[in-house]
Amino acid sequence: MNIIALIPNFLSFLRMVLSPVFAVLFLCPGYDDQLLGVVIFTIAALTDTCDGYLARRLRVASAYGAFLDPLADKLLIITAFLCLLWCGVISWWLVAAIVGRDAIVTWIRTDAQRRGVVFTTSWNAKIKTVAQFVALYLGFAAVLWPSLALDHVVAIVMPVIALITLYTGLEYGLIWLRSRGLSK
Repeated sequence: MNIIALIPNFLSFLRMVLSPVFAVLFLCPGYDDQLLGVVIFTIAALTDTCDGYLARRLRVASAYGAFLDPLADKLLIITAFLCLLWCGVISWWLVAAIVGRDAIVTWIRTDAQRRGVVFTTSWNAKIKTVAQFVALYLGFAAVLWPSLALDHVVAIVMPVIALITLYTGLEYGLIWLRSRGLSK
């Protein structure tokens, strides 16, 4: 087996390993630990950009990698939103919407993969991911630099993120229904 072919999946696994490391550091009371947590989060987020690109570029894309990559993304993003919930920056309903959508989409992807149907990530889902990262960094800034008073900005941005997130979940649901022959 070519060791180069393992790099994209390794990056997805690395993102999964870095998620709890980020959480532990970010939830520490010290500024330096929290800032280091955000740096770890950023490194993990960058692996998201690299793994899919490398899989395509090296021509080693696989069904396993196509499943693992979004799972690692979900773990990182949910972990970050849970940290912001713990810090009191966002409300429980936002986390519930994101976790609920991600659980359903993961179930849909699993069902589709079991039936030999591959779900590619839609452009709207990619936009959702970018929007979530922007919102997360706003939340991180609100925790790291409370004097910036970003609470109002976060309060405006987060419902928009929830709507985008739920919309993409609905998109996947409709694609899944069509793949099952249940919708036109």
